[in-house]
Amino acid sequence: MVKRTQTKKEHQIQEDINKLDVVFVVDVTGSMGPFIREAKEKVVSQIRDMSQRGLDIRFGLVEYRDHPPQDNSFTTKTHAFTDNTQKMQTSIELMKAEGGGDRPEAMYCGVAAAIRGLQWRPKADHQIFLIADSPPHTPCLCGLQQFEIIKELNVDSITLNAFSISGEHDTGIHMRALTNATNGLFDEGSVRQSFEHTEHVYAGTASLMNDANTYHTTFTACSSLGSSTTDAAIAKQAGLTLSKIKTAKNYLKKRGLLPKEVTDVSSS
Repeated sequence: MVKRTQTKKEHQIQEDINKLDVVFVVDVTGSMGPFIREAKEKVVSQIRDMSQRGLDIRFGLVEYRDHPPQDNSFTTKTHAFTDNTQKMQTSIELMKAEGGGDRPEAMYCGVAAAIRGLQWRPKADHQIFLIADSPPHTPCLCGLQQFEIIKELNVDSITLNAFSISGEHDTGIHMRALTNATNGLFDEGSVRQSFEHTEHVYAGTASLMNDANTYHTTFTACSSLGSSTTDAAIAKQAGLTLSKIKTAKNYLKKRGLLPKEVTDVSSS
């Protein structure tokens, strides 16, 4: 059998599959004081781990507090995407838990700053990891409402994962609304429990090589077999289960990476 030569476009898509943009959105108000040290250590640990996976990863960071008069230091502080892990680790290690005033904080502004204030790569996997102990203002003091944040997350194909370090019920309610709407994961409890869970969260995204390999294999099989090919045939070609093929195809479609001619193939 003559081996099919990959086209330039297909080669670019294979490179795009490896792209991952990750933004940590962190509450740095005074109430985070008991948690901030371990939170920083675990985030830095995850950055180091993810950077060794052989993928094209960039990290961003948004710190948030509250609006005046509750807090006069800053509402949000955005750190641009970088592939320099040492630079991002330094930014995280410099975070300080101060201010905040009343209990609700500018959580929605923090998420909005991540969506609007950073240059996400169009074909990358977009992930936000929200870490906080207190609920948002509803609506935010700037006027932002939850439904607006959800709409923007979905328009930009961003998955939001959230961790309520305090385990407070109302914080969890607001976080779950964001994670449920974007197919993200939510956890709550102590900071140690939350970040033990993040290891499983990362394993469930395209950030790890085993998932990326599945997407690469699925894409190659789809491209090789062409249009009007059943999922069963693709699964056989790729050496994967039918359920993995369907999951991978949905993921590739979401990122706009699956060739147009195979996006609507029936599995019958």
